[in-house]
Amino acid sequence: MKPLHLFNHYLPLTENWLYALIRHIPGVENHIFARRYLKHNFYDPKFKFAESYLGEMLAYNNVLTKSRLLDLLQKVVVHSLPFLLGSDEGRLIRYAKHHQINILHAHFAPVGWRYRKVAKALGTPFVVSFYGYDYEMVPYTEPAFRQRYQWLFQFADAFICEGPHGASILEQMGCPAGKIYIVPLGVEVEKIPFFERDKIPGELKLIQVASFAEKKGHIYTVMAFAEALKQCPNMELTLVGDAREPIVKKKVLDFIADNQLGDKIRVLDWLDYSQVHQFLSRFHVFIHPSCYAQNRDCEGGAPIILLDAQATGMPVIGTTHCDFPFAVKDGVAGRLSPEKEIRPLKEAIGFFYSQGAEEYSAWSQNARDYIAKNFDIRHSSKLLADVYKNLIDQEVSQYQ
Repeated sequence: MKPLHLFNHYLPLTENWLYALIRHIPGVENHIFARRYLKHNFYDPKFKFAESYLGEMLAYNNVLTKSRLLDLLQKVVVHSLPFLLGSDEGRLIRYAKHHQINILHAHFAPVGWRYRKVAKALGTPFVVSFYGYDYEMVPYTEPAFRQRYQWLFQFADAFICEGPHGASILEQMGCPAGKIYIVPLGVEVEKIPFFERDKIPGELKLIQVASFAEKKGHIYTVMAFAEALKQCPNMELTLVGDAREPIVKKKVLDFIADNQLGDKIRVLDWLDYSQVHQFLSRFHVFIHPSCYAQNRDCEGGAPIILLDAQATGMPVIGTTHCDFPFAVKDGVAGRLSPEKEIRPLKEAIGFFYSQGAEEYSAWSQNARDYIAKNFDIRHSSKLLADVYKNLIDQEVSQYQ
Protein backbone atom coordinates (compact mmCIF):
# COMPACT_ATOMS: atom_id res chain seq x y z
CA MET A 1 0.00 0.00 0.00
CA LYS A 2 1.20 3.49 -0.88
CA PRO A 3 -0.62 6.21 1.07
CA LEU A 4 0.03 9.88 0.34
CA HIS A 5 -0.40 11.83 3.59
CA LEU A 6 -1.52 15.43 3.14
CA PHE A 7 -0.73 18.17 5.68
CA ASN A 8 -0.87 21.90 5.99
CA HIS A 9 2.38 21.95 8.01
CA TYR A 10 4.74 19.01 8.44
CA LEU A 11 5.10 18.70 11.36
CA PRO A 12 4.78 20.79 14.55
CA LEU A 13 6.61 19.41 17.58
CA THR A 14 3.30 19.16 19.41
CA GLU A 15 2.10 16.67 16.78
CA ASN A 16 4.72 14.02 17.50
CA TRP A 17 1.80 11.64 18.05
CA LEU A 18 0.85 11.95 14.39
CA TYR A 19 4.35 11.05 13.29
CA ALA A 20 4.25 8.00 15.58
CA LEU A 21 0.93 6.86 14.10
CA ILE A 22 2.20 7.09 10.52
CA ARG A 23 5.61 5.60 11.25
CA HIS A 24 4.14 2.41 12.69
CA ILE A 25 1.63 1.66 9.92
CA PRO A 26 2.57 -1.85 8.78
CA GLY A 27 2.93 -2.85 5.14
CA VAL A 28 3.02 0.63 3.61
CA GLU A 29 5.31 2.95 1.70
CA ASN A 30 4.50 6.34 3.23
CA HIS A 31 4.54 9.46 1.07
CA ILE A 32 4.27 12.94 2.61
CA PHE A 33 3.10 16.23 1.14
CA ALA A 34 2.75 19.53 3.01
CA ARG A 35 2.30 23.12 1.96
CA ARG A 36 5.09 23.98 4.40
CA TYR A 37 7.81 21.75 5.83
CA LEU A 38 8.89 22.72 9.33
CA LYS A 39 12.49 22.17 10.34
CA HIS A 40 11.94 19.63 13.08
CA ASN A 41 12.82 16.02 13.73
CA PHE A 42 10.11 14.04 11.94
CA TYR A 43 11.89 13.40 8.65
CA ASP A 44 11.94 9.63 8.73
CA PRO A 45 14.35 8.20 6.15
CA LYS A 46 11.72 5.59 5.27
CA PHE A 47 9.27 8.30 4.16
CA LYS A 48 9.19 9.80 0.69
CA PHE A 49 8.52 13.54 0.51
CA ALA A 50 6.84 15.48 -2.28
CA GLU A 51 8.16 19.02 -2.50
CA SER A 52 5.97 22.13 -2.38
CA TYR A 53 7.54 25.25 -3.85
CA LEU A 54 4.40 27.33 -3.33
CA GLY A 55 4.00 26.84 0.42
CA GLU A 56 6.97 28.93 1.51
CA MET A 57 6.21 31.60 -1.08
CA LEU A 58 2.60 31.90 0.08
CA ALA A 59 3.78 32.14 3.69
CA TYR A 60 6.18 34.91 2.66
CA ASN A 61 3.32 36.62 0.84
CA ASN A 62 1.42 36.88 4.14
CA VAL A 63 4.10 39.11 5.69
CA LEU A 64 4.17 41.51 2.74
CA THR A 65 2.08 44.69 2.97
CA LYS A 66 0.20 46.65 0.36
CA SER A 67 1.53 49.96 1.63
CA ARG A 68 4.99 49.63 0.03
CA LEU A 69 5.30 49.51 -3.75
CA LEU A 70 8.01 46.79 -3.65
CA ASP A 71 5.87 44.59 -1.40
CA LEU A 72 2.87 45.09 -3.66
CA LEU A 73 4.88 44.07 -6.73
CA GLN A 74 6.14 40.97 -4.92
CA LYS A 75 2.55 40.05 -3.99
CA VAL A 76 1.58 40.22 -7.66
CA VAL A 77 4.50 37.94 -8.57
CA VAL A 78 3.65 35.40 -5.86
CA HIS A 79 -0.01 35.28 -6.90
CA SER A 80 1.10 34.68 -10.49
CA LEU A 81 3.32 31.69 -9.68
CA PRO A 82 0.57 29.03 -9.79
CA PHE A 83 -0.39 30.22 -13.26
CA LEU A 84 3.20 30.38 -14.50
CA LEU A 85 4.62 27.22 -12.89
CA GLY A 86 1.53 25.13 -12.22
CA SER A 87 -0.40 24.62 -9.01
CA ASP A 88 0.51 22.32 -6.14
CA GLU A 89 -2.63 20.35 -6.96
CA GLY A 90 -1.40 19.65 -10.49
CA ARG A 91 2.02 18.59 -9.23
CA LEU A 92 0.39 16.36 -6.62
CA ILE A 93 -1.68 14.59 -9.24
CA ARG A 94 1.40 13.93 -11.36
CA TYR A 95 3.38 12.82 -8.29
CA ALA A 96 0.64 10.42 -7.19
CA LYS A 97 0.35 8.85 -10.63
CA HIS A 98 4.11 8.52 -11.01
CA HIS A 99 4.48 6.82 -7.61
CA GLN A 100 1.32 4.73 -8.00
CA ILE A 101 -0.31 6.14 -4.88
CA ASN A 102 -3.38 4.09 -3.94
CA ILE A 103 -4.59 5.92 -0.80
CA LEU A 104 -4.97 9.66 -0.25
CA HIS A 105 -5.09 10.58 3.45
CA ALA A 106 -5.78 14.19 4.51
CA HIS A 107 -4.86 15.00 8.10
CA PHE A 108 -7.34 17.57 9.47
CA ALA A 109 -10.61 18.28 7.68
CA PRO A 110 -9.68 21.66 6.10
CA VAL A 111 -6.76 19.89 4.40
CA GLY A 112 -9.23 17.38 3.00
CA TRP A 113 -11.29 20.20 1.55
CA ARG A 114 -8.20 21.91 0.08
CA TYR A 115 -7.18 18.79 -1.85
CA ARG A 116 -10.62 17.53 -2.86
CA LYS A 117 -9.85 18.18 -6.54
CA VAL A 118 -6.73 16.03 -6.28
CA ALA A 119 -8.78 13.21 -4.78
CA LYS A 120 -11.42 13.57 -7.46
CA ALA A 121 -8.86 13.60 -10.26
CA LEU A 122 -7.03 10.51 -8.96
CA GLY A 123 -10.11 8.49 -8.07
CA THR A 124 -8.18 6.65 -5.34
CA PRO A 125 -9.77 6.01 -1.92
CA PHE A 126 -9.85 9.26 0.05
CA VAL A 127 -9.46 9.30 3.85
CA VAL A 128 -9.95 12.36 6.09
CA SER A 129 -8.87 12.46 9.75
CA PHE A 130 -10.41 14.79 12.34
CA TYR A 131 -8.28 15.63 15.37
CA GLY A 132 -9.69 18.54 17.39
CA TYR A 133 -10.27 22.10 16.24
CA ASP A 134 -11.69 20.82 12.97
CA TYR A 135 -14.70 19.14 14.61
CA GLU A 136 -16.67 22.20 15.71
CA MET A 137 -14.43 25.27 15.75
CA VAL A 138 -13.86 25.39 11.99
CA PRO A 139 -17.55 25.30 10.95
CA TYR A 140 -18.38 27.70 13.83
CA THR A 141 -15.77 30.33 12.95
CA GLU A 142 -15.94 29.77 9.18
CA PRO A 143 -19.61 29.03 8.34
CA ALA A 144 -18.74 28.15 4.73
CA PHE A 145 -17.27 24.92 6.05
CA ARG A 146 -20.70 23.70 7.18
CA GLN A 147 -21.62 23.06 3.55
CA ARG A 148 -18.08 22.00 2.69
CA TYR A 149 -18.22 19.30 5.37
CA GLN A 150 -21.47 18.00 3.88
CA TRP A 151 -19.73 17.69 0.53
CA LEU A 152 -16.79 15.90 2.13
CA PHE A 153 -19.11 13.51 3.98
CA GLN A 154 -20.59 12.42 0.67
CA PHE A 155 -17.40 12.39 -1.39
CA ALA A 156 -14.67 10.97 0.86
CA ASP A 157 -14.54 7.23 1.49
CA ALA A 158 -13.59 7.18 5.19
CA PHE A 159 -13.32 9.46 8.20
CA ILE A 160 -10.96 8.72 11.08
CA CYS A 161 -11.73 9.72 14.69
CA GLU A 162 -9.75 9.14 17.89
CA GLY A 163 -12.69 7.80 19.89
CA PRO A 164 -16.46 7.31 20.17
CA HIS A 165 -17.22 10.92 21.10
CA GLY A 166 -15.49 12.24 17.99
CA ALA A 167 -17.39 9.69 15.91
CA SER A 168 -20.69 10.83 17.42
CA ILE A 169 -19.94 14.47 16.55
CA LEU A 170 -19.40 13.58 12.89
CA GLU A 171 -22.53 11.44 12.75
CA GLN A 172 -24.59 14.26 14.27
CA MET A 173 -23.22 16.61 11.59
CA GLY A 174 -24.44 14.28 8.87
CA CYS A 175 -21.54 11.95 8.15
CA PRO A 176 -22.75 8.44 7.20
CA ALA A 177 -22.01 6.12 10.11
CA GLY A 178 -20.63 3.47 7.77
CA LYS A 179 -17.80 5.80 6.74
CA ILE A 180 -16.61 6.55 10.29
CA TYR A 181 -13.72 4.57 11.78
CA ILE A 182 -12.25 4.86 15.27
CA VAL A 183 -8.46 4.72 15.33
CA PRO A 184 -7.21 5.73 18.79
CA LEU A 185 -4.00 7.66 19.02
CA GLY A 186 -1.35 5.74 20.92
CA VAL A 187 2.07 5.69 22.53
CA GLU A 188 5.04 3.36 22.38
CA VAL A 189 4.27 1.75 25.72
CA GLU A 190 7.32 -0.52 25.76
CA LYS A 191 9.61 2.52 25.47
CA ILE A 192 7.96 4.44 28.33
CA PRO A 193 9.39 3.60 31.77
CA PHE A 194 6.98 2.81 34.59
CA PHE A 195 8.05 4.81 37.63
CA GLU A 196 7.40 3.70 41.21
CA ARG A 197 6.70 6.97 43.00
CA ASP A 198 6.96 7.51 46.74
CA LYS A 199 3.64 8.71 48.14
CA ILE A 200 2.63 9.40 51.73
CA PRO A 201 -0.68 10.77 53.02
CA GLY A 202 -0.78 14.54 53.19
CA GLU A 203 1.36 15.42 50.19
CA LEU A 204 0.77 15.86 46.46
CA LYS A 205 2.78 17.01 43.45
CA LEU A 206 0.54 17.92 40.52
CA ILE A 207 1.50 18.69 36.93
CA GLN A 208 -0.23 19.86 33.76
CA VAL A 209 1.59 19.79 30.41
CA ALA A 210 -0.31 21.66 27.69
CA SER A 211 -0.05 24.76 25.53
CA PHE A 212 -1.82 27.67 27.16
CA ALA A 213 -5.13 27.73 25.31
CA GLU A 214 -8.66 28.19 26.56
CA LYS A 215 -9.70 24.61 25.82
CA LYS A 216 -6.89 23.22 28.01
CA GLY A 217 -8.60 24.54 31.15
CA HIS A 218 -5.55 25.96 32.94
CA ILE A 219 -7.65 28.53 34.77
CA TYR A 220 -9.73 25.76 36.32
CA THR A 221 -6.56 23.95 37.32
CA VAL A 222 -5.23 26.89 39.32
CA MET A 223 -8.62 27.80 40.77
CA ALA A 224 -9.22 24.26 42.01
CA PHE A 225 -5.66 24.05 43.32
CA ALA A 226 -6.13 27.30 45.26
CA GLU A 227 -9.33 25.97 46.84
CA ALA A 228 -7.78 22.60 47.69
CA LEU A 229 -4.79 24.28 49.35
CA LYS A 230 -7.06 25.48 52.17
CA GLN A 231 -7.36 21.88 53.42
CA CYS A 232 -4.31 20.39 51.72
CA PRO A 233 -1.36 22.71 52.43
CA ASN A 234 1.50 20.36 51.47
CA MET A 235 1.05 20.57 47.70
CA GLU A 236 2.77 21.97 44.64
CA LEU A 237 1.64 22.46 41.05
CA THR A 238 3.75 22.73 37.91
CA LEU A 239 2.37 24.09 34.61
CA VAL A 240 4.36 23.42 31.46
CA GLY A 241 3.36 24.92 28.12
CA ASP A 242 3.93 27.56 25.48
CA ALA A 243 1.61 30.56 25.14
CA ARG A 244 -0.43 29.45 22.15
CA GLU A 245 -3.06 31.95 23.32
CA PRO A 246 -1.13 34.65 25.24
CA ILE A 247 -4.28 36.11 26.80
CA VAL A 248 -5.00 32.75 28.43
CA LYS A 249 -1.53 32.50 29.92
CA LYS A 250 -1.77 36.08 31.22
CA LYS A 251 -5.08 35.29 32.91
CA VAL A 252 -3.52 32.29 34.66
CA LEU A 253 -0.40 34.21 35.71
CA ASP A 254 -2.55 37.07 37.02
CA PHE A 255 -4.57 34.62 39.12
CA ILE A 256 -1.38 33.14 40.56
CA ALA A 257 -0.06 36.60 41.43
CA ASP A 258 -3.34 37.94 42.81
CA ASN A 259 -3.70 34.92 45.10
CA GLN A 260 -0.05 34.90 46.16
CA LEU A 261 0.52 31.37 44.88
CA GLY A 262 3.98 31.95 43.43
CA ASP A 263 5.61 29.74 46.05
CA LYS A 264 3.23 26.88 45.26
CA ILE A 265 2.86 27.05 41.47
CA ARG A 266 5.75 26.88 39.02
CA VAL A 267 5.27 27.81 35.35
CA LEU A 268 7.68 26.53 32.67
CA ASP A 269 7.63 27.50 29.00
CA TRP A 270 8.03 24.12 27.37
CA LEU A 271 9.59 20.68 27.58
CA ASP A 272 11.15 18.60 24.82
CA TYR A 273 9.20 15.39 24.25
CA SER A 274 12.35 13.31 24.67
CA GLN A 275 12.46 14.50 28.31
CA VAL A 276 8.74 14.25 29.09
CA HIS A 277 8.58 10.81 30.71
CA GLN A 278 11.58 11.32 32.97
CA PHE A 279 10.24 14.73 33.96
CA LEU A 280 6.82 13.30 34.80
CA SER A 281 8.44 10.85 37.22
CA ARG A 282 8.86 13.73 39.70
CA PHE A 283 5.10 14.14 40.14
CA HIS A 284 2.22 12.11 41.58
CA VAL A 285 -0.85 13.12 39.56
CA PHE A 286 -1.47 14.61 36.12
CA ILE A 287 -4.23 17.24 35.95
CA HIS A 288 -5.86 18.36 32.70
CA PRO A 289 -9.42 19.83 32.94
CA SER A 290 -10.08 20.40 29.23
CA CYS A 291 -13.28 22.17 28.17
CA TYR A 292 -15.02 23.80 25.23
CA ALA A 293 -13.64 27.22 24.34
CA GLN A 294 -15.94 30.10 23.47
CA ASN A 295 -15.17 29.61 19.78
CA ARG A 296 -16.16 25.90 20.05
CA ASP A 297 -12.56 24.72 19.96
CA CYS A 298 -12.31 21.37 21.72
CA GLU A 299 -10.06 18.36 22.09
CA GLY A 300 -12.25 16.32 19.74
CA GLY A 301 -10.68 13.24 21.19
CA ALA A 302 -8.29 13.60 24.12
CA PRO A 303 -4.73 14.97 24.43
CA ILE A 304 -2.04 12.38 23.80
CA ILE A 305 -0.20 13.56 26.91
CA LEU A 306 -2.88 11.82 28.99
CA LEU A 307 -1.65 8.52 27.55
CA ASP A 308 2.01 9.36 28.17
CA ALA A 309 1.31 10.33 31.77
CA GLN A 310 -0.68 7.20 32.55
CA ALA A 311 1.91 4.99 30.87
CA THR A 312 4.50 6.28 33.36
CA GLY A 313 2.16 5.33 36.19
CA MET A 314 0.34 8.63 36.82
CA PRO A 315 -3.36 8.78 37.70
CA VAL A 316 -5.22 11.62 35.96
CA ILE A 317 -7.56 14.32 37.23
CA GLY A 318 -9.60 15.49 34.26
CA THR A 319 -13.04 16.21 32.89
CA THR A 320 -15.66 14.31 30.92
CA HIS A 321 -14.84 16.55 27.94
CA CYS A 322 -14.94 14.84 24.51
CA ASP A 323 -13.13 11.47 24.59
CA PHE A 324 -11.56 11.82 28.05
CA PRO A 325 -13.74 8.96 29.37
CA PHE A 326 -12.31 6.81 26.56
CA ALA A 327 -8.69 7.75 27.36
CA VAL A 328 -8.94 7.68 31.17
CA LYS A 329 -10.82 4.95 33.04
CA ASP A 330 -12.78 6.96 35.57
CA GLY A 331 -12.63 5.63 39.13
CA VAL A 332 -9.83 3.22 38.25
CA ALA A 333 -6.98 5.19 36.65
CA GLY A 334 -8.25 8.71 37.26
CA ARG A 335 -11.04 10.97 38.44
CA LEU A 336 -13.21 12.73 35.85
CA SER A 337 -15.82 15.43 36.46
CA PRO A 338 -17.97 17.83 34.39
CA GLU A 339 -15.95 20.50 32.64
CA LYS A 340 -15.59 24.02 34.05
CA GLU A 341 -16.61 22.94 37.58
CA ILE A 342 -14.17 23.77 40.37
CA ARG A 343 -15.62 21.81 43.28
CA PRO A 344 -15.22 18.27 41.85
CA LEU A 345 -11.67 19.11 40.73
CA LYS A 346 -10.89 20.30 44.24
CA GLU A 347 -12.36 17.08 45.69
CA ALA A 348 -10.30 14.94 43.29
CA ILE A 349 -7.14 16.77 44.37
CA GLY A 350 -8.04 16.09 48.00
CA PHE A 351 -8.71 12.43 47.22
CA PHE A 352 -5.18 11.85 45.91
CA TYR A 353 -3.65 14.14 48.56
CA SER A 354 -4.86 11.80 51.30
CA GLN A 355 -3.65 8.58 49.66
CA GLY A 356 -0.85 6.55 51.11
CA ALA A 357 1.67 4.34 49.31
CA GLU A 358 -0.48 1.22 48.93
CA GLU A 359 -3.64 2.91 47.63
CA TYR A 360 -1.69 5.23 45.34
CA SER A 361 0.33 2.32 43.95
CA ALA A 362 -2.87 0.54 42.88
CA TRP A 363 -4.10 3.60 40.96
CA SER A 364 -0.66 4.03 39.43
CA GLN A 365 -0.55 0.45 38.18
CA ASN A 366 -4.12 0.68 36.89
CA ALA A 367 -3.16 3.70 34.78
CA ARG A 368 -0.21 1.89 33.22
CA ASP A 369 -2.21 -1.28 32.56
CA TYR A 370 -5.08 0.60 30.93
CA ILE A 371 -2.79 2.33 28.44
CA ALA A 372 -0.80 -0.84 27.70
CA LYS A 373 -4.00 -2.73 26.94
CA ASN A 374 -5.86 -0.09 24.92
CA PHE A 375 -3.49 2.52 23.50
CA ASP A 376 -0.37 0.85 22.16
CA ILE A 377 0.64 2.72 19.01
CA ARG A 378 1.28 -0.45 17.03
CA HIS A 379 -2.30 -1.57 17.56
CA SER A 380 -3.60 1.85 16.49
CA SER A 381 -1.44 1.90 13.37
CA LYS A 382 -2.60 -1.62 12.51
CA LEU A 383 -6.21 -0.41 12.69
CA LEU A 384 -5.35 2.39 10.25
CA ALA A 385 -3.69 -0.11 7.91
CA ASP A 386 -6.87 -2.20 8.04
CA VAL A 387 -8.93 0.82 6.96
CA TYR A 388 -6.58 1.39 4.02
CA LYS A 389 -6.69 -2.27 3.00
CA ASN A 390 -10.47 -2.48 3.17
CA LEU A 391 -10.87 0.62 1.00
CA ILE A 392 -8.37 -0.64 -1.57
CA ASP A 393 -10.03 -4.07 -1.66
CA GLN A 394 -13.44 -2.44 -2.17
CA GLU A 395 -12.07 -0.39 -5.05
CA VAL A 396 -10.50 -3.44 -6.69
CA SER A 397 -13.71 -5.47 -6.36
CA GLN A 398 -15.65 -2.76 -8.19
CA TYR A 399 -13.55 -3.33 -11.31
CA GLN A 400 -13.61 -7.12 -11.30
